[in-house]
Amino acid sequence: MPYCAAHNAGQYGFFVPGYSGCAGADFGEAIGVIGGVERKIHFLAFLLVKAGYDESGGMIMCRLSMSVFAIASILSTGSIFAHEFKAGSITIGHPWSRATPGGAQVAAGYLTIENDAAAPDRLVSATAEIAGKTQIHLMTMVDGVMKMREVSEGVPVPPHGTVALDPNAYHLMFNDLKRPLTEGEEFKGTLTFEKAGTVDVMFEVEAMGAATPKPDERQN
Repeated sequence: MPYCAAHNAGQYGFFVPGYSGCAGADFGEAIGVIGGVERKIHFLAFLLVKAGYDESGGMIMCRLSMSVFAIASILSTGSIFAHEFKAGSITIGHPWSRATPGGAQVAAGYLTIENDAAAPDRLVSATAEIAGKTQIHLMTMVDGVMKMREVSEGVPVPPHGTVALDPNAYHLMFNDLKRPLTEGEEFKGTLTFEKAGTVDVMFEVEAMGAATPKPDERQN
């Protein structure tokens, strides 16, 4: 059994009989470092290359094999499709909001903030193109009653830590809405951090009353 077929038999529980060639060898070598769900995507690319190589027998398919592998590698990570944004060591995950009824003057924004640095940071301000003013608010329980207040000091983000802005804790308040928000649309915003600086983000609008965002279909 050729190397690449034997290799893939171990990786996938099946093999491609009677196959040899540089396209398979190149792909067999590279696929050894791939793990998890990505293997399925890479193996599909391998089969495409195999079919083309067997038909043409040309060296151009050897080069194509590695091109397909590179494309599959990028797609399988989901990084170019993930709904996240970076500023220095700060990563913003899935900014979202809720649809609003006609005439509403306020809406809220939610997201996650991940700090990869060894030093703390702080979210100090935010803006949104659909609002006249954006504030940082905090929901807290006081004597059994949930109360909301503006947080002028911002949101602390610990080193190597994650902070969630969600409906029951810190969140963004979009005041003086310029128009109603419609489920499925997106709008631009910015987040400014004490150390990481300002990052542009895109908020996705979920259904009215949604408690969490839908799974990101752009990720694997």
